[in-house]
Amino acid sequence: MSYQEYQEIPAFEQAIYKDGFVSNVEEGKLVWANKDGFQPPPVGSKVMVRINNLGVAEVKGYFSQEGYLGLLVVLDNAPEWYIKQNGDAKKVGHVFGPEVKALEAK
Repeated sequence: MSYQEYQEIPAFEQAIYKDGFVSNVEEGKLVWANKDGFQPPPVGSKVMVRINNLGVAEVKGYFSQEGYLGLLVVLDNAPEWYIKQNGDAKKVGHVFGPEVKALEAK
């Protein structure tokens, strides 16, 4: 399954983990691999990107690659290294389910 972008959440299945690996990846089906029970949020929602401690981001859309569903996000406060690497603080980033979590309620 190749890379594809979506503006609406496509049909997906929650990942089933067995011995530390996702066991239900099948051709033609997308899997959301977040282990926390956090479901893909609607466009415009805010999420916490935990990979590299990138922080709060806004969901701009969705993507799939190799059978996994991910989020297209724009960071609220991109670090300098991210800006240098991507050329723009508002460059859309790609994160998979394990790399994000819901924002804590204030």
